Amino acid sequence: MEMSVDHNDNFRLSYLQKGRTITTQDVQAKLLPDGGLNVYHVQIPEVAVKEGYDQVVMLPMSHDRCSVGHLVLLD
Repeated sequence: MEMSVDHNDNFRLSYLQKGRTITTQDVQAKLLPDGGLNVYHVQIPEVAVKEGYDQVVMLPMSHDRCSVGHLVLLD
């Protein structure tokens, strides 16, 4: 999966199947000197791949306003 988020935002990704959480994954901020969006290539957890998922929930874990550029599922 590829995602871009503000460089100072932390997120928790939850992988769900029929409304049930399969697993969660935290994405920690990597600060950029000049700010802006960071692009992350996130490895989907093996348990989510094995059991399957039909929804990804992106929950901000930072205390300020968050910014999301994109979230794309890749092959």
